[in-house]
Amino acid sequence: MSGYRPVQTDPKSFFNALFDFSFTSYVTLKFIRVIYAVIVAIIGIGAIIVVISSATRGFGPFIGGLIVAVVGGFLYLILARIYLELVTLLFRITDNTSVMASSLGGGAPGAPGGGAPYGGPGGYPAPGGSPAGGPPPSAPPPSGPPPPGSGGPASDYPPAGDYPPSSDYPPSDDRPPSSP
Repeated sequence: MSGYRPVQTDPKSFFNALFDFSFTSYVTLKFIRVIYAVIVAIIGIGAIIVVISSATRGFGPFIGGLIVAVVGGFLYLILARIYLELVTLLFRITDNTSVMASSLGGGAPGAPGGGAPYGGPGGYPAPGGSPAGGPPPSAPPPSGPPPPGSGGPASDYPPAGDYPPSSDYPPSDDRPPSSP
């Protein structure tokens, strides 16, 4: 991976986008309408087949087949539409996120002009005061785990079992109720 490349959805032709091995442009949005039309045609053909096959068995099965074809076809059409809308939604979210990131001056770490705005990963301040993250260059490397109570992250919390009982929450199934 040679770095971050923003995703493009419009400038490339269909075949150029189809053979873009860096995946910087999307093909799906270019023919989502065609996919939906094909799905509608397949559902319609399936409904017709159900009606014709049920008509050959008599009047009762014909009415049952007609109901199944209409209701089933309608449900499949709704599910297909929802699925395609979700796919389109994911692409639109990606586009809008790219626009927001570029308007804020950010980008992916390692990208030219991109990266985290405050020096640390994900836009957070770099730990230890170093722009690249980690301890400052003059600090000696740590040797072993910090001693208990030395101000490390684990010392910010009381030891297990020292929490006062709370009457705001019901007791969990795995511990007995506390007595007042």
